[in-house]
Amino acid sequence: IEKQIKRIVFDKYDYKCVVSGIGYKWKEVSGVKSTWKGITGAHIKPRAHEGEYSAENIIPLLEPIHQLFDRGIFTISEDLNIKVHEKALKDPLLSNFHHYHQMKLKIPSGINLSLDFIKHHQAEVFGNFVTGKQIRSN
Repeated sequence: IEKQIKRIVFDKYDYKCVVSGIGYKWKEVSGVKSTWKGITGAHIKPRAHEGEYSAENIIPLLEPIHQLFDRGIFTISEDLNIKVHEKALKDPLLSNFHHYHQMKLKIPSGINLSLDFIKHHQAEVFGNFVTGKQIRSN
């Protein structure tokens, strides 16, 4: 079922990262090909926090952007903008990510992200890179 959900979600997002817009789709003689290699399904409310496997809780992200999201370097605002943590905005090592701050997520029609899951990420994940708190306890 997880692979079915992933395929449905990725198809809706046209196999593109919701933050960067980078995706992998191309034409060949046999037709249009696509892959989700390098793009992962990020849970807004983490699985370790009982986050569900649904289109309301999963966004496709490039692998390194997914790591930033899971470490709480950025979150999603209620109006679906990217919110980079203030300490991350001051970190020169993250300067190539700063320009995403306040950008609107590229959410396709037919997808409604859960505001409850977004609020959970804001409260329980956002800023964890500062405190060292982990999503998983192990």
